[in-house]
Amino acid sequence: MRVSQIIAFVGTLLSANFAVATIVTDQSAIANGQTFDFVIVGAGLAGLTVANKLSAENYSTLVIEAGPDGSWNNAVKYAESFSYPPVFCNRNYPQYDEKGNKLPKSIHAGGCIGGSTSINGMLWYRPTRAEIDRLETLGNPGWNWDTLEPLMEAIERNIPPNEEQILQGASYDPNVHGYHGVVNTSFPDQPGSAVSALVSKRYYNDTSIIDGRNLFAPEVSLVNIDQIWPSSASAMTKSLTGPSSLKSRAQSLVEAGAAVNVEVPVAEVVADSKPTALNAPFWPLMPLSRGHIHIASSDPFQNAIITPRFLTDAFDQAVGVAVARRLRNLFSNKAFQGVVENAYQYPLLGLNATDSEYLNWFKDTAAGASHWIGSTAMLPRALGGVVDSRLRVYGTRNIHVVDAGILPFQLTSHTMSTLYAVAQRAAQIIVEDC
Repeated sequence: MRVSQIIAFVGTLLSANFAVATIVTDQSAIANGQTFDFVIVGAGLAGLTVANKLSAENYSTLVIEAGPDGSWNNAVKYAESFSYPPVFCNRNYPQYDEKGNKLPKSIHAGGCIGGSTSINGMLWYRPTRAEIDRLETLGNPGWNWDTLEPLMEAIERNIPPNEEQILQGASYDPNVHGYHGVVNTSFPDQPGSAVSALVSKRYYNDTSIIDGRNLFAPEVSLVNIDQIWPSSASAMTKSLTGPSSLKSRAQSLVEAGAAVNVEVPVAEVVADSKPTALNAPFWPLMPLSRGHIHIASSDPFQNAIITPRFLTDAFDQAVGVAVARRLRNLFSNKAFQGVVENAYQYPLLGLNATDSEYLNWFKDTAAGASHWIGSTAMLPRALGGVVDSRLRVYGTRNIHVVDAGILPFQLTSHTMSTLYAVAQRAAQIIVEDC
């Protein structure tokens, strides 16, 4: 006899299209009187991927999503819209400082079918073996590179670079890609001259940042799975919290003088209206500062209180200041004479600014990348874990959590490829435990 299970998801990307009977509707009454083997809360990356896999095993699956279907909106389909994510599909969660004061910036989080994949930058690259293996080291048997990496390949359908892209420098290792999956990945048509110029500067000569094993701009196919979402859902899971982990990668980058943007390697250069400006975001790969999230009331529709606590760790602060000084040197060299008047104009930082002034500037301008992890960590309970290595919530028998919240530490890559692997592995575990 099958026992109905509840699986909580707040996913971050659209999942695969399998040949399974599908109903997509905003009429919640369609589920009245029906029995399902699994109820999935949240139609994001994880929720839809797991639903596909369970449906393929002939389990009846109900997916509940509080938001609308945004597949009709072009802003959902193109990464160019990343700077202006579709408002109807973005929850824009407020965030607070440690004194409870609301901060001016909000947190991007997908609020429609597809979750945050409807508003993200559509990048595909993987973390390192050491990072994935650390999941097992922390007390999660079977959660390692040898288990998860094949799942990253299985869902990928790589489109090799064409002749023009190769002439522009695109190259890749064909042995580390998947070619028969449902998530299309490819190099961008126009890599951008600014990125090429900064890479050629080679403050830090690390080819891994532009190697085919790590960096892609994917096109993601829309889903077609057994999902039923009401116009307002009574159950909704929010899994947000702060970053974590290793120092070595960040330390090596800082010592070498690089300012790294995970989404656009080395730096992102943006032109604006008069007066024009160059923008070079500093993007720590593994920040050590930790935030927290707490419910505000028993009302599931009231936003939780999210406190990111950016740049509260001493190491993060030292890295930020070191990179800021290095960037000033970069923008002060001859190539930028007559182009950049002051590297830190808004607010103004003088040439003789102190470490404290640089740090305060960073704190005033810092924002998150919306790659939130850790609020439902997969760890032993003694270490503060919320779910065990079978993704069951401690103290329950049939409630699982599958989303970025289970990751107990930040990754050096975009979370998308890892979450696809996590979701596929989760489906395997759930079927095994039935």
